[in-house]
Amino acid sequence: AGEIAVVDGIDALLVGPLHLSVSLGIPGRFDHPALDEAIGRVAAGARSSGKIFGLHAGGTLLETWVRRGARLAMNSLDTIMLSEGMEGIRRWFDGIK
Repeated sequence: AGEIAVVDGIDALLVGPLHLSVSLGIPGRFDHPALDEAIGRVAAGARSSGKIFGLHAGGTLLETWVRRGARLAMNSLDTIMLSEGMEGIRRWFDGIK
């Protein structure tokens, strides 16, 4: 992570915890110590290079890393946002019947 962070033009390091967990052989195990350690290495590399660190996650994992210094937080997929938006529209229509 540190080698990537020092490259000119790189402004931030963004972790995809699901992909990282698969690469580590612990797919979807967001509470696994190996994942925590790997994300920590990325965060440290960003911090030591003065770059922004963040991750694409939700719930407890995102809360944990925001508390630990993540400043770039992505927590919704476009499909989730579309689904929730359409559900809101359906509820609105149901309310005017």
